[in-house]
Amino acid sequence: MEGEEGKEALALQVAIDEELLESCEYHGEYYDPRATDLESVIEKIQDGFENNSRLKSSFSLFKELKEALESVYHEHSGNDKCELCSERNL
Repeated sequence: MEGEEGKEALALQVAIDEELLESCEYHGEYYDPRATDLESVIEKIQDGFENNSRLKSSFSLFKELKEALESVYHEHSGNDKCELCSERNL
């Protein structure tokens, strides 16, 4: 099992892979450009969780992954574009 930081990093990567979040190519900030339905993505991930060795090696229960994914999504989903780009009109 990974530490909490490793789990959060993996949850963030899953959020990017599943197109819940995007990363700004200039600033590295995360944002939600599509206002994606979190619950439908969680259901999709849950369907494949048992067969995903990468996720199973870090999260012993799907509930742990779900909580980590919800946490990173809610932390970064308040904007539909990078805040720094918006401030600089990029």
